[in-house]
Amino acid sequence: MSENTLDDLLNAPNNQIRAVLRALCQDTDTRSRALSYLEDLQAIDEPSNSRKRKADDELCICVQCDEAFYKNDNSDNTACSEQTLGELEVDYEAHVWADHDERCHGTTDSKEMREENPEGFTWDCCNKPGDEAGCKLGKHEADPDKSRREAVAEPSDTDADELDEEDSEDDDDDE
Repeated sequence: MSENTLDDLLNAPNNQIRAVLRALCQDTDTRSRALSYLEDLQAIDEPSNSRKRKADDELCICVQCDEAFYKNDNSDNTACSEQTLGELEVDYEAHVWADHDERCHGTTDSKEMREENPEGFTWDCCNKPGDEAGCKLGKHEADPDKSRREAVAEPSDTDADELDEEDSEDDDDDE
């Protein structure tokens, strides 16, 4: 495998970048994320914006908070709010859980509930409510190598299918 870097990808011709994007978007989670990024980028890159931009002002997506920003506008030390220090813990005393029954409504301590009911959680690092901004404020960051997020690679649907196929092939070899 070659030693290509992110810079090689960023400097590749548009037709190659589009081919890579098309291939990556076969994964539904990646496609959904890419479309969300596109929507954010289009919202701040509208021509109706009264301010003229320099040609070299690069449009970016922050690797900390996922917000779109222009590199030349990235001087505000409070523009990016990221939550990297802690984890959300269930606050069983929160009003949102008063009538919650896990048999009907689902597991309280789950990703889905964190998204649907953030007010029912608190950050374990600062005890702030889960629906408040994160602990750290700073400038936006576009370089993935400088991300302070935990790198968690979850297998995609296609990866899981490939693993299942490999497992069944291994089982066939054992017989």
